[in-house]
Amino acid sequence: MSESTATPVPDEGQILAERRTKLKVWRKKGGAFPNSFFRSNLAGDLHFKYEDSGRDHLDLNPVVVKIAGRLMLKRPMGKATVGAVQDMSGYIILYLTDYYPGSAQHIEFKEYDIGDIIGIEGVLFKSQAQELMVRVKRVILLTKALRPIPVRQAEPNIQELPRRERIVELITNEDMRLRFVLRSRIIQAMRAFFVKRKYLEVETPFLNRLTATTQPNLFLTHHNATGMEVRLCGARDQYLNRLLVGGLEQVFEINRDFRNDSRPSPHNPEFTTFTFCTAYRNHYYVMQVIEKLIREVTRTTLGTSKICTPTRDIDFDQPYGLHTIGSAILQYFPDIDEESIFNRDVLIAKLKAHSATFRIQDGIGALQFELFRKTIISQLADPTFVFHFPVEFTPFARRSEKDSNYTEYFSLYLGGIEIASGFSTLNDSEDQAMRFWEELSSTEDNHGVETAPWDSDYVRALEHGLPPAATATIAVDRLVMFLTDTPTPRETILFPHPEARRVPANG
Repeated sequence: MSESTATPVPDEGQILAERRTKLKVWRKKGGAFPNSFFRSNLAGDLHFKYEDSGRDHLDLNPVVVKIAGRLMLKRPMGKATVGAVQDMSGYIILYLTDYYPGSAQHIEFKEYDIGDIIGIEGVLFKSQAQELMVRVKRVILLTKALRPIPVRQAEPNIQELPRRERIVELITNEDMRLRFVLRSRIIQAMRAFFVKRKYLEVETPFLNRLTATTQPNLFLTHHNATGMEVRLCGARDQYLNRLLVGGLEQVFEINRDFRNDSRPSPHNPEFTTFTFCTAYRNHYYVMQVIEKLIREVTRTTLGTSKICTPTRDIDFDQPYGLHTIGSAILQYFPDIDEESIFNRDVLIAKLKAHSATFRIQDGIGALQFELFRKTIISQLADPTFVFHFPVEFTPFARRSEKDSNYTEYFSLYLGGIEIASGFSTLNDSEDQAMRFWEELSSTEDNHGVETAPWDSDYVRALEHGLPPAATATIAVDRLVMFLTDTPTPRETILFPHPEARRVPANG
């Protein structure tokens, strides 16, 4: 289409001006933004209950409805007008004529804009095409929408448009709305799983006293009332372990954690975690709990234990893979045997070949971990537990009784990313204090693995006696990502942090 014949598209400023003019008219009439219309029905419920009803049945048994929602379609059809209203449960078609609801309201409805919030009273009927509709008897404007929203029917290339605000995406994208409904149900199912097993839900502080730390990724702030420097919490297990000391032996928490780092945009600086702690158990036990949890949550929310991804199907009824870091290296590197896996020269050669970073003073465990992190994690598509981590990377985990250079720590990988981790909790207060001091004595980069802040209060709590225990944390956003077939964890968060705007080098 040439430029001379193209229909000009009003810019947002023009649309805003036109809609503000309409609002002024409504204000003069009185009763703008009324708050006296109370709906009795949801669109989705009406479809569920009456979708199979025949035309004659609805004509002989009138169903009076009172609905409200956002106007998403308005289309003249000769002497009638067809519209569609959308609420939290779905949408339903409206039918208006000069007879119902009358010429005055019919004309008024034609002046409404897509995006306006309206209230409808009417009667259900079936069209000749057997589509459930509402014959409107009364319509009222509840909220005038000043800003336009993209209507998918009119914008087939909406995916190519610039990224919009999340609220606009929720209005226009039914799949996204359903994703967040499913996210809520997943969290509810996780909570129910632990409540059924007599775990106690608790809340721990967001603001933590700032202690000596080597962590570079904290959100820091100042508490005016006490004059204290504080940080936003980055992990929950230390507080939950305090509760185990106090006698609350099975606890869990759903909370927000924070990272102030420079990771790429798929990561969000605040994210949701599900952490649980249990006394008189070890890391093998919580691995089994996580496996049962994911299986039960998947069945509860999706109706099946099997999910389909673009690359493969995953059945959570099947046993998970199980590896130590060493056995994973042996499987994925056939040229490394059980002897050379402890050879520094062999490991360093492999690291260099894969452009992996390492420190000359790293021990065997650190070199093995870096090789595993760099080359193997991305290949773990099926659910796989990996354990036997080096002690320097797991500051709160109990040392292995077989080899004190390693700990009873594990990670669960799915689709090449970590979705859960846990460990047998270190309950030796002197060992914990020693690890804190070792962390503080080193300022070298730790391969991106979280280091431990010195926390004298936590050591003091351990000195009161922490029973043998185990802890695990599940990354809720990542789990939801897999169960909803979403490309990144950010897309499972209702209000992700705005992505940084890069400033050109020339300013």
